Amino acid sequence: MKKWTVMLVPQGQGVTRTLHLYSFQLWLFIVILLGLAFTSAFFFQWFQAAQTHARILEKSNHELARARSEAPATTTGLTDEERAEIERRVRAEYEEQNAVVARELSELRDLEDSIRRVQKLPPKIKHPYGVMMNMTPGKENNGKGGPLDGGGPLPAQTASDDMMGPPQLIYGLSRPPADLIIQEINLRTESLRELLTAMDAKRDRIERTPLGWPVLSRQRQISSGFGLRFDPFTHRLSRHEGLDIRAPYGTKIYAVARGVVVTSAYDGDYGNVVVIRHGDGFETLYGHMSERLAKPGQEVGRGDVIGLVGSTGRSTGNHCHYEVRLSGVAVDPENYLGN
Repeated sequence: MKKWTVMLVPQGQGVTRTLHLYSFQLWLFIVILLGLAFTSAFFFQWFQAAQTHARILEKSNHELARARSEAPATTTGLTDEERAEIERRVRAEYEEQNAVVARELSELRDLEDSIRRVQKLPPKIKHPYGVMMNMTPGKENNGKGGPLDGGGPLPAQTASDDMMGPPQLIYGLSRPPADLIIQEINLRTESLRELLTAMDAKRDRIERTPLGWPVLSRQRQISSGFGLRFDPFTHRLSRHEGLDIRAPYGTKIYAVARGVVVTSAYDGDYGNVVVIRHGDGFETLYGHMSERLAKPGQEVGRGDVIGLVGSTGRSTGNHCHYEVRLSGVAVDPENYLGN
């Protein structure tokens, strides 16, 4: 193993010392020396950072304490008149905002009432005791009863608590309370949801009600009406339960309302026939088609093509036999053709 010789020579007089070190001893000494140097440098930097942090923290605490000491002086520096003026301004801004909200709610209520009149729905109000009611004019005295004295005294708060009044009273107040405004907003929200539901139901009913011509060709012509007529084959008086609309061969036939196809087949008298069930008791029938384009179980909408004009079955020429049935009874289709 390699050895190193280290000589220690003193200045002036003294004994010279000689050390014999192996290589690993020398490197161990160097490593220990470097470790001590690194550790010393680390603790020195840490000490410096700690001192800096302490100075910053002390300065922050001092500034915070000074701010806290000055705050009461600022507050207490206001006079009673100044505090009253600030309170007055805040109250005026609050009341002005309330008045704006009340005006907007009034416009919303007027619009809602107009929509309800168009939809033939009763106005939505709130009972003085908090119960939602739909008021129908002319029926106020129907279906009422109870003891003569009302069944006991009213709750004590109803006579003194103005908040129990109907929210629509805010429209007659110059300074409506926030409680009434919130109640009215909730009432209008519920009413608009009810309107939306009612309008969706009416739109669905309109979409399912037969309306319009099943044949849109300019050459269309009613060749046989609904009711009694002379049969074209027997020449005897008989009842015709539909409307015969003459049109060129292959003309498109359209569904007159939304519904589900319940029949798409060949029938001896009707030939190729399609029957659609629309709901609310309505069904429509389209006969003598040259081709059926709708399948049983298929959902169709108003204006969807379901077949082509032809002369299949018991027919004397190209036409569409069109029937409207209500609760199983054939009615005059001309009442549902529109313009």
